[in-house]
Amino acid sequence: MRSRASPTGIEGSHGDGSTPPLELFISYSRRDFYFAEQLAVAIRRRGLRAWFDAHELLPGSDWSEEVDRAIARCDLFVLVTTRSALASDYVGRERELASRLQRPCVTVLAERMPARETAATGMAAYDLTGSLFSRGADALAHDVIRSRLAGRVGRRRLPWPAGVGLVALALTSCVLLGVVLGASLVKSVLTSPEALTFLPVEHSTVATATATFLIAYTAILSAAMLWLFLRRRASWLWLRGWLLGLPLLAIVGVVVTDQVAAYLTFGSLSSLASEPDGTTFIGSAPLLVASATVLLSVSAAVATELSGGVTRYLRTGEAPARVRRRHLRGVTLRPAEVAPTPSCRLRFVPDDDDVAGDVGNCLSEAGITVVEGDAACDRDIVVVSDRTPSDWVVADRFVDPIAVVAAGISLPLRGEIGRFQWID
Repeated sequence: MRSRASPTGIEGSHGDGSTPPLELFISYSRRDFYFAEQLAVAIRRRGLRAWFDAHELLPGSDWSEEVDRAIARCDLFVLVTTRSALASDYVGRERELASRLQRPCVTVLAERMPARETAATGMAAYDLTGSLFSRGADALAHDVIRSRLAGRVGRRRLPWPAGVGLVALALTSCVLLGVVLGASLVKSVLTSPEALTFLPVEHSTVATATATFLIAYTAILSAAMLWLFLRRRASWLWLRGWLLGLPLLAIVGVVVTDQVAAYLTFGSLSSLASEPDGTTFIGSAPLLVASATVLLSVSAAVATELSGGVTRYLRTGEAPARVRRRHLRGVTLRPAEVAPTPSCRLRFVPDDDDVAGDVGNCLSEAGITVVEGDAACDRDIVVVSDRTPSDWVVADRFVDPIAVVAAGISLPLRGEIGRFQWID
């Protein structure tokens, strides 16, 4: 018989073979998908079971019924707490059902929040913000196994995971490099007024404008990327590309600024030749900052590929498949037992025939027969996009629809079809 849970703790044994492993239900906002997924993986690696919808729901399943069943049988309801989760109607519905079924509940803090908002959940809290993710997951698993939900609020933490801090530091160093190069350029202009007398005006103007543009381009765009990243709005592709381009920008910025400084001073190019005191025309500070920028940007680019903290910090849907798979190594994303579908029929409006054609090719390559017209089939696959009329999406039009394939959809769904799992 499955162990039952009490409001103050989790009763029953774990790991002795007499009862199934304890199962935790992960409730979260879609905005916090990567955090919730890595939490589910961390729980499983610590000997527990975690019900996470994206790993458990099969195409064609009624997701609402499956979620209800999972909450009813779980040993612990885990709420990934963020502002978006507290504002989510779906998360609110799951919390209400867990409360009605008297499932023990805990909250996992995924972002720093005022104490009053955390206390309003009425649950024991485990702090996994910033650099506390692994320690918080350990504490949660430890308490669950020992049937004592005491909570854990971290006292010492970095504001971000290590990988996120490294990316932020690399972008900050590039902004600092732009400031230092700009100051060096201004110093060269102010200390070389004679340049305006023996250099052609158009030459000095073009040289100075070129260096100024490069410095502003590097500093301003790095600052913009830093702001977008810290606000969790940066695309992974743009972030990775910018970090890989920073070493080149740093080197070019130092070379060009030094060339312009030498040109303004002597009327000739220096090719980073040294002054008599052994420093470049722009001084040693830009070289030091440029070296730090190169080292930090290369390290940060590696972190975007390997760091789970950086992935948790990205917008949902931004992480490439290979990066996500790396953090899920050894974890099955969906159950292996999938009922076969020998035949299906594609249902779509004429404006979506291009999408339907691609879907049909994929089905045929998988060995599934795609029937046409009114021929008998096991299930319908429905293609829906912004071009689909709202009155066309009616559940009773379809034969046991296996999924809805979304193609840039903002169409509000009604009826039974809205409950089915979507494949994007």
